[in-house]
Amino acid sequence: MKLRITLAAAFFVVAFTTPGGSTESGPIEKVLKTVRPRAAEQRWRLVPWHTSLSRAFAVAKKQGKPLFFFGYDGVLGSGNC
Repeated sequence: MKLRITLAAAFFVVAFTTPGGSTESGPIEKVLKTVRPRAAEQRWRLVPWHTSLSRAFAVAKKQGKPLFFFGYDGVLGSGNC
């Protein structure tokens, strides 16, 4: 999925870039304004995520905070989370 998004983004950059290297103001700008996350939608980036469960437990215990665990099998639509 990341590869598809990266390829699509690369296509838009190449397709809508002028020879001088600047992007044209037009349809691509409208698309980007629509699909780019707004600041309020990026608050999850402020959460100090951990990739190690043992490290997350240690930090939560040290700070006296609860631990939120999210795990899945690689397919969010499967219902197995």
